[in-house]
Amino acid sequence: YGTTALPTVTATANHAKAAVAITQPTALPGSASVVVTAEDGTKKTYTLNFTVAKNNDATLSELKVNGTLVANFSASTLVYSVELPLGTTIIPSVTASPTDPKATVVVTPPAALPGTTSVVVTADDGTKKTYTVNFTVAKSSDATLSNISVNGVAIANFSASTLVYDVKLPMGTTAIPAIAAAATHVKTSFVITLPTALPGAATIKVTAEDGTTKTYTINLTVSTTSIVESYANLVQLFAYRNMVTVECMPELISGNITIFDISGKEIARHAIKSTQEQITLETTGIIVVKISDSNNKIVKVSKLNIN
Repeated sequence: YGTTALPTVTATANHAKAAVAITQPTALPGSASVVVTAEDGTKKTYTLNFTVAKNNDATLSELKVNGTLVANFSASTLVYSVELPLGTTIIPSVTASPTDPKATVVVTPPAALPGTTSVVVTADDGTKKTYTVNFTVAKSSDATLSNISVNGVAIANFSASTLVYDVKLPMGTTAIPAIAAAATHVKTSFVITLPTALPGAATIKVTAEDGTTKTYTINLTVSTTSIVESYANLVQLFAYRNMVTVECMPELISGNITIFDISGKEIARHAIKSTQEQITLETTGIIVVKISDSNNKIVKVSKLNIN
C-alpha cells in the first residue's frame, strides 16, 4: 500500500544469443512487457501487471458529538460513553472522519435516549471497524418537595429548602393525621413515615433520581387550647353610646352576634359578614354580647354598658 514509484523490470534470456526488449510501466497500476527474440526469430512476450495493495486502515481521525470532539478520543479506542445534560431529549448529532480518505463511514443514531450511536468504518480493502458512542442523560439530583399537607391543609410558609416544620393539631386530637406531599421533580420518589402516637414526628424521605436524599420532618403536637378559645382571644368588643362594635378574625365570618338585655331577653341578632361589624341599639344599660361561629359554637360572651 502507498507505492507511487514505478518499478524497474530487468530480464535475462535463457540463450546467450536471444535478445531481450523491455517496455517499462508508465503508471501504477500498470504493466511492463518483456519481448524475447530467439536466434531464429521466434518471439515470446512476458507481461507483468502491477497493482498497488489497497489500504486496510478502518480507523477514524476524529469523532464529534454535536460538533465537539469526544473527550479522550483515540483512533484505537472503539467504545465511548457520553453523558448528556439533564433533560436532554433530542438525539445528539454524531460526525466522524476516516483516517484514510478512501474509507467510508456510516453513522447510525439511536432511536431514543439513553441509547447508542454506531459508526461503521469500511477501509478501502473492505476491512471494517465499528465505533460505538453510548449516550446517557444526567440524572436529577433534586431531592426536594413542592408541598406538604396535613389532613388536606397545606403547611403554612412551606419552602422546599426548609426541612423541619412544627404543626399544632386541634385540642383533643388523638388520630394520627394524614400527611401528603408532592415532589418537585417528576422522577423523584419519597416515603412518608407517620408517628405511632401524638405528639410525634412524621418524616418524609425524598430520593432524587441520582440517589441524593433529603428528609423532611413534621413535628406534630396537640393544642391545649380549643379553636374556640383561640378565637375568643382575638375578638374585641367596644361600646360607644348606643353602638356596639365587634372586631374579629376572618374565621368567624358567617357566624353570629347575639345581644341580650340584663334579663336575658334577646334584643338583637346580627350576621358576621366582615372582620368588623357595628350594631346600633335602641336601649341603654348593661347588655350581654354573645359571639358564635358558623357552627353555632359560642366563641365569646361579654358584658357591655350602653350609655
